[in-house]
Amino acid sequence: MAAAAAASLVPPVPTTNPPRAQLSVLTCVKALDPVARSVSVTATMRPLKGTQKLNVNVRLQDRAAGTHTWLTIAAPGLGQWLAPTDPPTLGRRPGDVWNVRHPVADLTAPAAYRFSVQFRWLGAGGRVLGAESLTSATCQQPELRPDLVVGTVAVTPAARRNRRVYATTISNTGATAASQVLVELNVGGTIVQHTIPRLGPHSSQVVKFTGPACSTVAPASVTVDPNNQIDVSSRAQAVAQVSCVATSAAVNGTPVPG
Repeated sequence: MAAAAAASLVPPVPTTNPPRAQLSVLTCVKALDPVARSVSVTATMRPLKGTQKLNVNVRLQDRAAGTHTWLTIAAPGLGQWLAPTDPPTLGRRPGDVWNVRHPVADLTAPAAYRFSVQFRWLGAGGRVLGAESLTSATCQQPELRPDLVVGTVAVTPAARRNRRVYATTISNTGATAASQVLVELNVGGTIVQHTIPRLGPHSSQVVKFTGPACSTVAPASVTVDPNNQIDVSSRAQAVAQVSCVATSAAVNGTPVPG
């Protein structure tokens, strides 16, 4: 996760009692690639009477999907007191305005993000003249990548002796389609592959293989995207082990062992 800060000197704006501290311009960029996801906020400070130095401390918090707790994120440029540098005397004149923009990129999803910002006005000798805390609006970051899942594998007899038909459902539970989805059956080291040209979001397709009979000696598994060629949100359900003890199908009324 990357963060940066940029400050700018803005000419005084004639307004009636402008706020001494303000958060604005919350930008929430949603993207398929986590690196391209970002959120930013602009913190604005105006001096109090007697101000010698302006300070701002920006923290980013996230709340994972399905939870209610906000946690503070550690990232460069966050969680530390910053002061104007160009010029360092910014804030000593009544009409001064200090804008600090804080973008943070490479966000995980699905999650919600918000900024918690502390403002501090220091007078002569570092005495604290005033302090204020503000919380920004929320940026919702959805997970947009595909999520490929292998379902339970059913094993039935094939026409040839010692051969089996392996059938499973490959699902994409993600929000984006996946192309050229390779599905691989491995039976004791014997590989059989099938490619799904396109698997749309929230869709599924049944895939059938014909291969050698599996057993406890020659176990079998089905893997989707075995070479990790597709950028997916999770690989937790990308592999399914096959139960090779016995099948529920029968030949001439006799169950066929796996």
